[in-house]
Amino acid sequence: MNDQNKTKKQLIEELTKMREKLKGDITERTEDQDKLKMLNQLVYRALESADVGAMWLDTSEEDTFHALDTTAKLLGIRIDSSGNNTYRISEWVDTLIKTKELNSEYAKMIDDTLEQLAGTLSGKYEQYRATYPVLKSDDSVRWIIAR
Repeated sequence: MNDQNKTKKQLIEELTKMREKLKGDITERTEDQDKLKMLNQLVYRALESADVGAMWLDTSEEDTFHALDTTAKLLGIRIDSSGNNTYRISEWVDTLIKTKELNSEYAKMIDDTLEQLAGTLSGKYEQYRATYPVLKSDDSVRWIIAR
């Protein structure tokens, strides 16, 4: 009987130690997540203030990419007013096609860009690399170098 009590006592002590360790692990993970959120915000602010573009694809969402507002502006598409930085690939493609239709001298370059985009989305290419023109609202051309 005494051995059983000792075993129960040891089990309770072990469980208590495990619970304390788990609490510490959870606290550490929460702190790490908070630090990561803060770093992400700093990166976004730095990119936006530098007037550069950054975008990323989420392949789980069809016809969608996420980008900084500065990227949308550079690409000549409407800035997302919802605040979640979500854009339609089809809108971006429409902008490229419009540029191609209005400036036939850029047709091959835009076709290459569209092929590069399709190849990247399908997995044919590991990275998206393209240089292409985008028409601005004043009909001048902005050159995009994307990597």
